[in-house]
Amino acid sequence: MILLVLPALASSFEPVVTDLGGGARIDWTELRLEVQASHARSGSEGTKAVEELARRTVEDGMGPAADRIPIAPGDLFVTLRDSPELWPAVAPRIGRWMAIENRYHSSGRVTITGALPLVELLKPVSLAMASSRTGPEAEVSGIVLDARGLKVEPCFAPEVRGPGGEVLYDGRMWVETAVEVAPAVWVSDAAHPAADRAGSSAFVSRVASAEGCVLTVPVEAARTLGVIGETRLIGEGRVVIVVDP
Repeated sequence: MILLVLPALASSFEPVVTDLGGGARIDWTELRLEVQASHARSGSEGTKAVEELARRTVEDGMGPAADRIPIAPGDLFVTLRDSPELWPAVAPRIGRWMAIENRYHSSGRVTITGALPLVELLKPVSLAMASSRTGPEAEVSGIVLDARGLKVEPCFAPEVRGPGGEVLYDGRMWVETAVEVAPAVWVSDAAHPAADRAGSSAFVSRVASAEGCVLTVPVEAARTLGVIGETRLIGEGRVVIVVDP
């Protein structure tokens, strides 16, 4: 029996999730790494002591879970450990998680779910890729790519290509945008509130094929995205990808 759950808000939309095992997962809709851990009461331990031990377990699990975050096609977070430029900036951010749910069971066990926002964690990476804002305003408000039914593996900075292999989008942001939003958001339904970032007049296209988090669009869509790629829109993170949950 669970005595208390904080918070108790639920969404009617199923999030896009990558299960990392061991109580860890990536919620690509909320764009955060989540680690869940619990600790049972032993002897005369009080609730506060049990809670602190559960928190320590979450803390200990954040680093190993973060290592498995796919940043870009073929590029995991763990590779940043070998970067003398990026790792010193990224490493301290692993500790910037916060508890989003505390469960207190009648048995005395406490379960805590900690969450670490991907934008906050990967800000140094986004800034290293970013460029100065340029280009004219786009005629559309965003990009929505429908990849349902395909074997897509979400990542932080997905790559969009044309049928000839040409790269149309690789997750690069403008400097002022990179500190605030992710290159793309993944949803299981285009009606999800998270998809609002694409705006009300978004360009919508079906994805022809996918390999990992490399998405290939048809010829006509590639032409349109090529034009959009010359505008300011492409670096503002207004990309929504719809996939199976």
